[in-house]
Amino acid sequence: MRRMIMGLCMWLAGAVMAPAVVHGTGAGAPPVVPAGPKPASLTKARPFKVVAAAPERVKAGDTFQLRYTVYLLDDTHYLYKDACSVTVTDPGPFTFGPTKFWPAPETTLDPFENKKKEVYHHPVTMYLQGEVPAGTPSGKYVLTAVVAYRGCNKTVCFFPAKETLVLEVEVAPPGNRRAE
Repeated sequence: MRRMIMGLCMWLAGAVMAPAVVHGTGAGAPPVVPAGPKPASLTKARPFKVVAAAPERVKAGDTFQLRYTVYLLDDTHYLYKDACSVTVTDPGPFTFGPTKFWPAPETTLDPFENKKKEVYHHPVTMYLQGEVPAGTPSGKYVLTAVVAYRGCNKTVCFFPAKETLVLEVEVAPPGNRRAE
């Protein structure tokens, strides 16, 4: 019984103390949750999948984050950090900073290249800080990005992959609050 109560207390402490994701203005605080839930479509043939997220609504002068999480089928798969990237191919009226990664990768001896490599054995979120220029007309804007990655499991490395993802962000009319 004591073990069960301790486990419940530890779980509650983690849930209460877990920081929230920062949307909108700020200094580009890293995301602390993935861009979305793990896709059910992961299979042995397709063990990696990207999920994307952006705020639904921003206003002129705001900053915000685009987040792209690459999921892995299980912990026998891993991603090479140097093969992971996000390229915003259609930024709309927005400007974006460099891609950042969360959490940090692990350094391990890669069995296929026989050298130390930075890898992820868990989902990785790549994020970009975006800015809405002052004076941007209100309306809905479509953002297109290409997410590249390459992963392996214990017996095989998969071909490099690219996924094109489209997100929609609405710029609110002046005077309206941004949706959280």
